[in-house]
Amino acid sequence: MQVKVKKLSEKAVLPQKAHKSDAGFDLVVSRITTELNEVGELIIVYHTDLCIEIPDGYFGALFSRSSISKKPLSQTNAVGVVDSGYRGEVVAKFRCTVPAVVPSVYKEGERFAQLIILPVPEMEMIEADTLGDSDRGSNGLGSTGDKAFTDNIDESADTPLQQQDSVIDAKDDVTSAEAVTSDQAAEPIEGSEEAQ
Repeated sequence: MQVKVKKLSEKAVLPQKAHKSDAGFDLVVSRITTELNEVGELIIVYHTDLCIEIPDGYFGALFSRSSISKKPLSQTNAVGVVDSGYRGEVVAKFRCTVPAVVPSVYKEGERFAQLIILPVPEMEMIEADTLGDSDRGSNGLGSTGDKAFTDNIDESADTPLQQQDSVIDAKDDVTSAEAVTSDQAAEPIEGSEEAQ
């Protein structure tokens, strides 16, 4: 599959993969501008000076690179979406996570984000009076938390860290038990058709 890319300036760099097996195409900073959001926060705008024609049936997901962990920056919309019908410049906006300091920013010519092109399944939203049953039902935020594990906390532990270790041990015990059960379920019963 070929993806058409238009350069808007001489500073623009075509998206490239560092390795053939990589999922994302690295995007390079062509220039940097700043703006203020609605609450007065400084927003750093990284430009690519690129317009990308995403093929029909696909969209581009704009993710931060792993190097973001070294910088006090956060992509404002977590993951950007480039629709197949969009023909404008691809940019990404970041906010400083530590406003009291001068942020360590990506510089012109550096890779700052990665573009992953993914398929868009065709679907249609329809109104329904009832929905199908599920094992979760309407249980929402926090309903699948660690309550089962916190029941195993050692109350005699001297510090919160020791109590945390008891929760981790309980999780490991459950994982080991599940693995044993899974292995046993996979073994054919003697005399069964599978065993023969």
